[in-house]
Amino acid sequence: MFQDVDDELGNTYRFVRNPVTMQSSKVAPALAPRLGQHTAMILREAGLSDQTIAAMIETGAAKQHK
Repeated sequence: MFQDVDDELGNTYRFVRNPVTMQSSKVAPALAPRLGQHTAMILREAGLSDQTIAAMIETGAAKQHK
């Protein structure tokens, strides 16, 4: 009924498994992205330069996961 999932820091989180299972579906539970985990990637896709992104992170206008 429960599934343990470890993060990159070695912390363990316990989730309730999905009560519905399908015969050929084997989707492993995963943690949601951390706040700021994909900030630079998304801002790059929006057309911002690396220098602009770095300035935004430095000033606190954008958050980056460490």
